[in-house]
Amino acid sequence: MGILETIYNNSPICIQNLMCSARGWQIRRRRYAKGFFRELTALKHREIAPDAELKHFLLLAKEVPAYAAVFANNPMPRLEDFPIIDKAYVKAHYADFVNPLYKGPTIHVHTSGTTGTSLDVLQSQVFEHRQWATWWRFREELGIKFDTWYGWFGCGEMIVPIQQDCPPYWRVDFAGRRVMFGTYHLNINNVDLYIREIKRRRLAWLHGNASRLCYLSRLVVEKGIQSPDCVKFVTTASENLPPSSAREIEKAFPGAIVRTHYGQTEGVANFSQTLAGDWRVDNDFAHVEFIPVDPSDTKRCRIVGTNFSNVAFPLIRYAMGDIALVDWNGDRPKVLGIEGRENERITLGNGMLISSLFNYDIFGDSQNVREAQVRVLDDFNIELLVVKGSGYNNDDERQILHLARRYLKDEISVSIRYTTLIPRSVNGKFRAVIRIDDTANSRHTESNEG
Repeated sequence: MGILETIYNNSPICIQNLMCSARGWQIRRRRYAKGFFRELTALKHREIAPDAELKHFLLLAKEVPAYAAVFANNPMPRLEDFPIIDKAYVKAHYADFVNPLYKGPTIHVHTSGTTGTSLDVLQSQVFEHRQWATWWRFREELGIKFDTWYGWFGCGEMIVPIQQDCPPYWRVDFAGRRVMFGTYHLNINNVDLYIREIKRRRLAWLHGNASRLCYLSRLVVEKGIQSPDCVKFVTTASENLPPSSAREIEKAFPGAIVRTHYGQTEGVANFSQTLAGDWRVDNDFAHVEFIPVDPSDTKRCRIVGTNFSNVAFPLIRYAMGDIALVDWNGDRPKVLGIEGRENERITLGNGMLISSLFNYDIFGDSQNVREAQVRVLDDFNIELLVVKGSGYNNDDERQILHLARRYLKDEISVSIRYTTLIPRSVNGKFRAVIRIDDTANSRHTESNEG
């Protein structure tokens, strides 16, 4: 446990609020600098020419080692001259994707999706500003005003220490204008406290991960709590929001507009759901190709994108591994939705929710893990199934176990089991979180390592 984390966990709540606000101020100062507002204005007024941006971006890639072979064959390559790449390839050749000519300010952001495969993405300042401007355009078009206070139900941070067993189960980031709710503490016994706080602060907007907002909504309905009429907007990100999950949220918050957007740290594709409920491809942020998975079924398409907003770390024709449902009008695609796993959610015996985001929380920074799966055993304890990367060592194991303990209460035990392969479901999909009812059979049928 780091020094700051130790200080935070042992500080009074008022000091924790101040620490959250200090971190919020740092993020706000960087993310919403003058460049952000310039990008937001340009996006609103359609001042960005996607074709010109893409053409210029491809020329800039000439000096990037990863694309040297493409330019050796053709000094003026077209987009289709570049090979399709994926996360595993970029991770294995990371240094080759760093633009040696880019000298501006950058930040490093980790992404792992829900597979446990982490990737460190180098983001330019312009990219960060444009990405957040793209997301704020989506929000403002729904009617959410910049600087609106909101309730945050996100992941990646343990805002309320897991050992805390009494309210308040939230902290306040005054700089970020958000009330940060502790989602690992949420259960049927205390959901009314969460709703009471939303009502007390008159929060008009709730934002976070789909699985956690769906869990909140399900508990509200199950307990028969009156919906807070102050909530006018619910937005989700980072996870797929299937229509069934959107309906769950709408049932708990009937007066709210429920919408989502599709985006990622790599910034190779962004789709925004409009007020009317349609999907818009934000082609002024990134260039997206929709490539049919099967030529005989053109409605299911691989999402392959090019992040022309990020010259510091060019990713050309990067396959996300996600599938878009597309309706074609000639050669013009209309996105109908994102085909993704239904949000994987398991409730433990103590009421704690374990979703696919638990995988992200634990393995988001694990550069030496190839992939990982969270398994809830029949006694509600947790087993982490891990495929080691080439640099994996004891330090990685200690860090994973530390993070797991950070998010789990003491009565839940956690263990790691190593394997060379994580089984896929019958249809070939990776499942980030699964329930194992027969642990003995599971252990017997899978390969083990070390």
